[in-house]
Amino acid sequence: MHDEPRGAPDYLLDQNLSETNQNFTFTKAHRLLDKKQFNRVFQNPDKLICTKLVLLAVKNGLDHPRLGLAISKKNAKHAVTRNWVKRVVRESFRLNQHLIGSLDIVILSRFGIVELDSSQLKELIDKQWAKLTRLCAS
Repeated sequence: MHDEPRGAPDYLLDQNLSETNQNFTFTKAHRLLDKKQFNRVFQNPDKLICTKLVLLAVKNGLDHPRLGLAISKKNAKHAVTRNWVKRVVRESFRLNQHLIGSLDIVILSRFGIVELDSSQLKELIDKQWAKLTRLCAS
């Protein structure tokens, strides 16, 4: 019998978040909610393209980043799969938001996203946060 919470991803089990002073929340204020907010990002974004994801970002003038997700049926046919991708990306965003800065970010899925497992997707998106921060800082 395992002492771990059932269903908890491996990357969450080995982190000790109580040692930091960061606020690791993902509230409504951290989300892109309407078409107007998404369109602002789509108009003239900084783009970061990798094999399985596309990240679009613009500065938002707030003191925190905001996230929007567009996981298409074309790339992830089943709702369960699309929701899994969103869950993993939101969790990674929640844990890394203090590093990202004041950006509005939209993440688009690409072909092959469903071939990754949770740890691979987590590793991929974590690398993209660091690249995106450097890209938008320049």
